[in-house]
Amino acid sequence: MVVEGYFDCLSLHQAGIENVVASCGTSLTQQQVGIMARYVPEVVMNYDPDAAGGIAQGILSGLWHGGVVYGLTGAGLGYIHPVRKV
Repeated sequence: MVVEGYFDCLSLHQAGIENVVASCGTSLTQQQVGIMARYVPEVVMNYDPDAAGGIAQGILSGLWHGGVVYGLTGAGLGYIHPVRKV
């Protein structure tokens, strides 16, 4: 799972969800996506429920080749912030 910030990542780790990394913002690069793709065949995006999170999820979907991107960002759809879910 990829989350936006350190606090999101640490909170999920404390809740027992350990396969989490923080991108420290919404700007992922092709190099970062390539590194993730070497280790996992799919990724779950759980960015903040705002416009930036939705845009970043779309960008990652375009960069991720040969794998699957699951997005949990739902800006404007009653989505709950990642940390509040646990």
